[in-house]
Amino acid sequence: PFPCARLRNLPYDAALEDILILFQGLVVIDVVISSQGDAFVIFANPMDFQMALQR
Repeated sequence: PFPCARLRNLPYDAALEDILILFQGLVVIDVVISSQGDAFVIFANPMDFQMALQR
């Protein structure tokens, strides 16, 4: 299983590009954005996930 971070309270117009910019330099496998202001970001490894939590 890949580590997954849930982002909450995003602006409703948040786009994939916005999330990728936030996690620039980390290996993002997939991003799923809901229309409710949430997103799930799947990282390639636990190290990138831990670094993402610091942002």
